[in-house]
Amino acid sequence: MTYDMHKLMALIPGDDKTTKGHLYINNPDGTPRWIWPADSEDPDFLMLYNISSFKSKFFMLMVRIIFKLRLQYFAFKKIKILVPASMKS
Repeated sequence: MTYDMHKLMALIPGDDKTTKGHLYINNPDGTPRWIWPADSEDPDFLMLYNISSFKSKFFMLMVRIIFKLRLQYFAFKKIKILVPASMKS
Protein backbone atom coordinates (compact mmCIF):
# COMPACT_ATOMS: atom_id res chain seq x y z
CA MET A 1 0.00 0.00 0.00
CA THR A 2 1.39 3.42 -0.91
CA TYR A 3 0.37 6.79 0.43
CA ASP A 4 0.13 10.07 -1.43
CA MET A 5 2.04 12.70 0.56
CA HIS A 6 -0.25 15.48 -0.69
CA LYS A 7 -3.32 13.68 0.64
CA LEU A 8 -1.65 13.03 4.00
CA MET A 9 -0.58 16.65 4.45
CA ALA A 10 -4.04 17.90 3.43
CA LEU A 11 -5.33 16.31 6.65
CA ILE A 12 -3.56 19.00 8.71
CA PRO A 13 -6.22 21.51 9.77
CA GLY A 14 -5.95 25.22 9.05
CA ASP A 15 -7.26 27.69 6.51
CA ASP A 16 -4.25 29.99 6.12
CA LYS A 17 -1.75 27.70 4.36
CA THR A 18 1.38 28.40 2.35
CA THR A 19 3.45 26.15 0.06
CA LYS A 20 6.79 25.05 1.48
CA GLY A 21 9.40 22.58 0.24
CA HIS A 22 10.07 19.45 2.28
CA LEU A 23 12.22 16.35 1.96
CA TYR A 24 11.16 12.95 3.16
CA ILE A 25 12.14 9.30 3.62
CA ASN A 26 9.60 6.49 3.27
CA ASN A 27 9.35 3.20 5.11
CA PRO A 28 9.70 0.06 2.96
CA ASP A 29 5.89 -0.21 2.80
CA GLY A 30 5.55 3.30 1.32
CA THR A 31 4.39 5.12 4.45
CA PRO A 32 6.31 8.30 5.35
CA ARG A 33 8.95 7.77 8.01
CA TRP A 34 10.44 11.27 8.31
CA ILE A 35 9.40 14.60 6.83
CA TRP A 36 11.50 17.72 7.37
CA PRO A 37 11.82 21.23 5.86
CA ALA A 38 14.04 21.32 2.78
CA ASP A 39 16.00 24.27 4.17
CA SER A 40 17.04 22.32 7.29
CA GLU A 41 20.82 22.20 7.67
CA ASP A 42 20.97 19.40 10.24
CA PRO A 43 19.30 15.96 10.36
CA ASP A 44 17.40 16.73 13.57
CA PHE A 45 14.94 13.93 12.82
CA LEU A 46 17.71 11.43 13.71
CA MET A 47 17.51 12.43 17.40
CA LEU A 48 14.57 10.03 17.71
CA TYR A 49 16.26 7.24 15.73
CA ASN A 50 17.25 4.12 17.67
CA ILE A 51 20.86 3.21 16.83
CA SER A 52 21.09 -0.28 18.28
CA SER A 53 22.52 -2.25 15.36
CA PHE A 54 25.32 -1.90 12.85
CA LYS A 55 22.82 -1.25 10.08
CA SER A 56 21.18 1.61 12.00
CA LYS A 57 24.57 3.13 12.88
CA PHE A 58 25.61 2.95 9.24
CA PHE A 59 22.34 4.59 8.13
CA MET A 60 22.79 7.40 10.66
CA LEU A 61 26.38 7.97 9.54
CA MET A 62 25.38 8.10 5.87
CA VAL A 63 22.58 10.60 6.53
CA ARG A 64 24.95 12.83 8.51
CA ILE A 65 27.52 12.69 5.69
CA ILE A 66 24.82 13.59 3.15
CA PHE A 67 23.85 16.63 5.25
CA LYS A 68 27.49 17.70 5.79
CA LEU A 69 28.11 17.56 2.04
CA ARG A 70 24.77 19.35 1.43
CA LEU A 71 23.52 16.61 -0.91
CA GLN A 72 20.03 16.33 0.62
CA TYR A 73 18.30 17.41 -2.59
CA PHE A 74 19.94 14.56 -4.52
CA ALA A 75 19.58 11.82 -1.89
CA PHE A 76 16.02 12.29 -0.61
CA LYS A 77 12.60 12.67 -2.20
CA LYS A 78 11.26 16.20 -2.58
CA ILE A 79 7.73 17.49 -2.17
CA LYS A 80 6.01 20.85 -1.94
CA ILE A 81 3.18 20.80 0.55
CA LEU A 82 0.70 23.24 2.04
CA VAL A 83 1.71 24.13 5.59
CA PRO A 84 -0.58 25.96 8.03
CA ALA A 85 0.60 29.43 9.07
CA SER A 86 1.30 28.18 12.61
CA MET A 87 3.88 25.68 11.22
CA LYS A 88 5.89 28.04 8.97
CA SER A 89 9.08 28.00 11.05
